Amino acid sequence: MVLSDLLMQYPGKASINGEKWLPLWMHGMDTTEIMKRLLKNWLPRQILSACNIECCELEKLSCFIALVHDIGKLTPAFAARILAHLPEKKMKLERCGLPVDALKCYSDAGQTPHAKAGEAVLLSYGIPAGIAAIVGAHHGKPQESGRQGIKNLNAYAKNYYESDHMREAWESLRKDFLSWALTKAGYETADEIPEPKQPTQVLLTGLLVMADWIASNESYFPYISCEENADEGEYPARTDFAWGKLHLPEPWSPLSFAMDDYAFAEIFGFSPNSVQTMVINAVNEESSGLFILEAQMGVGKTEAALAAAEVLASKNGSGGIFFGLPTQATANGIFPRLLNWAENQTQDAQLATKNTGRFFTVHQLCARMENRMSISLFTRGLMVESRRCCPISSSAR
Repeated sequence: MVLSDLLMQYPGKASINGEKWLPLWMHGMDTTEIMKRLLKNWLPRQILSACNIECCELEKLSCFIALVHDIGKLTPAFAARILAHLPEKKMKLERCGLPVDALKCYSDAGQTPHAKAGEAVLLSYGIPAGIAAIVGAHHGKPQESGRQGIKNLNAYAKNYYESDHMREAWESLRKDFLSWALTKAGYETADEIPEPKQPTQVLLTGLLVMADWIASNESYFPYISCEENADEGEYPARTDFAWGKLHLPEPWSPLSFAMDDYAFAEIFGFSPNSVQTMVINAVNEESSGLFILEAQMGVGKTEAALAAAEVLASKNGSGGIFFGLPTQATANGIFPRLLNWAENQTQDAQLATKNTGRFFTVHQLCARMENRMSISLFTRGLMVESRRCCPISSSAR
């Protein structure tokens, strides 16, 4: 299906000075292409398998959600806001038969933000409530209205239809966009769209939020001048540029489906003791579960835990580990041993590849990482991203 001239010219984003813009359909395509690459190249196998949806079906559903996530911008209230920055586009839309009032005419515009409007519109067209809710939550917060969101259409009719005279024009515009998105994603009708279970909805919401943020970054997906008209011929080159510049780390892919004394020594530089052997034997026999090791100081619990993590991650397709410690002092002592383990990962089982080194994210709680650790990361050919996290005090909620 080919988009109409009106939809090709309809803006989804604009610079404040009005010199650059992006068509709504193009931002949808940017988001879709990033969503697909996150699924294929970034999400660990364990997360994908937890969706209980075939990979091809999950990709179709993801594409549809990404394409329509901003359908709530196809409203007079949003058009009035964005066209205030794009006078030339406003005139083009008017010539195409879509006049838009000034923003001051919409006293209740704040009642229909585009995420909320998108959920309401999709519900009105029979899209499953779980899918509509994902669109409603694409700015990180689910809509409180939930399944009742469709009532928003009637309560603020001017924001959705302009007037009775223009109702058919706006409905037709949204339906045409929806039909384009369905076809682009591989569906013939809305009835083919599945209603995913709640865990899958949560995953898709997170992916959509992430993909939308990336696709909204002008350094990855530049706006075009108002004199330009984009077309689908810019893909996949436009996405290739963004993905290459973004350079997200790939999931960790350990290959230790089982571990013996030799493999342990290859990784840590010494043979396992009796406690470590006991842990390795336990995880070799089990594929999942909670393993608790209690032992005296100095027995090698850290290496036992890392060895167990490798085996369990290999079996389950996990993409990383979380290594938690109670204080900064204990973290400072353990961190060099964690680095030593990471350095001894094989090239195929690095935590992630970023340029020529491996990539770590270090989360700190109310303390700064010691300088010697930061220095050691770079001298060993490793890169570190340090993030400081502070708890919320009772006076700051």
